[in-house]
Amino acid sequence: MPFGSENTHHTAPPWQTPILAINFEDDELNPPELGILDEAMARLRNGRLVVIPAGPQSRGHYTALQASQWKSYLVEFMDQI
Repeated sequence: MPFGSENTHHTAPPWQTPILAINFEDDELNPPELGILDEAMARLRNGRLVVIPAGPQSRGHYTALQASQWKSYLVEFMDQI
């Protein structure tokens, strides 16, 4: 084991900065059903996860390219920090 490597594994990231994660209900690359973001965000002190419901304008993972779909969540988050 390399010197000091025992200190490189943390159970929770030490970040104090608020973090917003946005996912989409119909995201086929990172489906909310897997719970990956839920687990990751639960380890953060100031993490917030938003899962945006699927709708007529959503495009799965590509909804991330449509700011109109998630902008309001970002504005709300920025107003709180």
